[in-house]
Amino acid sequence: MLYIREFVVRKHERGLLFKNGDFVRFLAPAVYRFFDPGKRIEVERFDLSQPRFEHRLLDYFVRWYPEAVEDLFLRVETGADEIGVIYRNGHPWTYVAPEQRALFWKGVVHVRAEIVDASGDGEVPPRVVQSLLRDLQARRASPFRDAVYVREVPESHAGLLYIEGRLVRELAPGIHAFWQIGRRVAIEILDARVKALAVGGEEILTKDKASLRVHLNASYRFADALLTMRTVRDPVDFLYREIRQGLRNAVAQRSLDALLEDKSALDKDVFENVQRKFAPLGIDIRDIGVDELAKITL
Repeated sequence: MLYIREFVVRKHERGLLFKNGDFVRFLAPAVYRFFDPGKRIEVERFDLSQPRFEHRLLDYFVRWYPEAVEDLFLRVETGADEIGVIYRNGHPWTYVAPEQRALFWKGVVHVRAEIVDASGDGEVPPRVVQSLLRDLQARRASPFRDAVYVREVPESHAGLLYIEGRLVRELAPGIHAFWQIGRRVAIEILDARVKALAVGGEEILTKDKASLRVHLNASYRFADALLTMRTVRDPVDFLYREIRQGLRNAVAQRSLDALLEDKSALDKDVFENVQRKFAPLGIDIRDIGVDELAKITL
């Protein structure tokens, strides 16, 4: 008959029935026939193989059809400091941002949610990190790419975690990942190995006003990177300036003859002075030695 309209909801689908633009009910798989001479009935069909349900009436369904929503959907709601990690057939698939509501169809695809506390550090679960890294290595698009900050701290290095510009903690070597939704996350890498620093080259006056050119080599390492970066803005520059000042002071306290006779005393004096200042800052001064000491003649 001309006035009978037929709608088919297939086995892998679910339907939404509307009459005169108003929602009537959800439709299970079946063939539906309606007497509809004015074409006032419409059916919206959804493929369950695409489980995320996005609809203008989502909140309306949750409010007025709670039993149907409970039966048909996985419902995920997140708080201000929470992120919902959605697993599809056991694998990390997508996420629900903080203070959001989302529905996912039950049926063809098995979906489950893990609510993650994103307050504090907001470290990302290892399975999500592994999924993201696999996608990046395969050059595939990943829904987590913009939501997760990931960086590797190399062996013999220290990572310093900053959130919103605030230094939070030190990170051991390895891969680290943190949620960056709605906040700035950065990891600074510091080399924790012993490094050399050359100091000197300019003219320095001795106690008896002789002019010397002194070159000095130092070796150091960051023993406590977190302590260092919390107390010193630019530790290498600060170390260089302090060693240079210590060298100037030590030379100014000795005569030319005393310096030429015993350069090791100069090494010891500068080392002890600098070590005393930098040990409380988390910097281990390993060695300081004069490489060149020469009188400047006019």
